[in-house]
Amino acid sequence: MLDLLIHISFAIFYISLGYEIIYVNIPSVVSTKKIFSLNNGDTEYFSEKTEQIFKWSKTKKIIVFVLPLIVTYILYLLPLLYHLDMLEPLYTNSSMAYLGVVLVIVGRIINILFIHQAKRKRINNVLITEGIFKFSRNPCQTGLYISLIGLNLIYPSLIYIVCFITYAISIHFRIIMEEEYLEKKFKKDYILYKSKTRRYL
Repeated sequence: MLDLLIHISFAIFYISLGYEIIYVNIPSVVSTKKIFSLNNGDTEYFSEKTEQIFKWSKTKKIIVFVLPLIVTYILYLLPLLYHLDMLEPLYTNSSMAYLGVVLVIVGRIINILFIHQAKRKRINNVLITEGIFKFSRNPCQTGLYISLIGLNLIYPSLIYIVCFITYAISIHFRIIMEEEYLEKKFKKDYILYKSKTRRYL
């Protein structure tokens, strides 16, 4: 039974993640592409600190933004390698694995709800504070974190934990940059939203 649930959770995770990466275009104002762009377009809402980051050398940008991006793909790949018996997990624990399955599915549901609302947000260029955004200012990352933690509960790995921490630090850095942007753009509306809603959970 557990093996079947793990298969289902992996199918849900990788199919939905693949769809999200390939077909859903919800660009961040601090995406890697924008960070490397010489003409960043809408820079009037960025903080002075963020504008300085845009002026960093390419080498520094690669170290801070591209290397963690590579770690992200390793993070996505590792659970699949364990699932295909190409790597051995630290240990196996059926109770933790059941919890992991639940977290993987819950995380993906959060991401699906995020995609539905974020597409509308980008189209209308408005601040959304309802729906899934009422519970988290960053539901996309919250959902992904939950799923990734679930995957590590299914197949525990020290390498995975190191990759996850590296990824989380990198994303947190970007989120702070984006929140500074949103605060300057939406002013009091975002400050009020920020005071009522947690960054993650």
